[in-house]
Amino acid sequence: MIITIPWLKEHLNTKANESEIINHLTNIGLEVEGIKENSGEMSAFKVARIIKTEKHPNADKLKVCDVFIGGKEIQKVVCVGCGVIGAGWAARLTESGIDVAAYDLERSSQKRLNQVIKNAQKAYQKLYDVPQKNRGTLTFSTNLSEVVKEADLIIESVPERIEIKQDIYSQIENYASSEAIIASSTSGIKPSELQKGMLQPERLLVSHPFNPVYLIPMVEVI
Repeated sequence: MIITIPWLKEHLNTKANESEIINHLTNIGLEVEGIKENSGEMSAFKVARIIKTEKHPNADKLKVCDVFIGGKEIQKVVCVGCGVIGAGWAARLTESGIDVAAYDLERSSQKRLNQVIKNAQKAYQKLYDVPQKNRGTLTFSTNLSEVVKEADLIIESVPERIEIKQDIYSQIENYASSEAIIASSTSGIKPSELQKGMLQPERLLVSHPFNPVYLIPMVEVI
């Protein structure tokens, strides 16, 4: 993947200089090569190529968004809220080989979660006449502080009431890694409203799926 330093600075929203940006890439396990001046009709800019490393053997195939989330593969996802959408997320992710921890305040929601998982597995068996990936693991918890501690990505799918969502974000920020991404499944609340009161509002995004989540491979990202 080829990047330009000014473009990278803009999307990282940083005033860091070139060497600091290269250090950032190095610190997250990536390396760059071929840094050179590229002149033309437009103003000169630096170009760097992300290359393979032992830690990231597929780094040369990284997409830009992979660098911006820390250059690391998503290993563990937490689905907060086990309604239709939250359970759908859990089904989709585990079928894709990603380990998922599902959280809901009500233990009774575990039954609904398990049913959605079964529905998804039946649907995949009927629709796809090819070998499926190894499924990711699925666990359920009613303890938010414990379940988000090691999460790389936290997907919130609680009821569409802003005070409930903001309370969840406050708890997540208290217990989760500062590098964890928080994604909301909201269909109608502006990100700027959801971000109010957050310590790190820049790490929240909207990822609105289409139902049934485990069957429709489409997500609106804001």
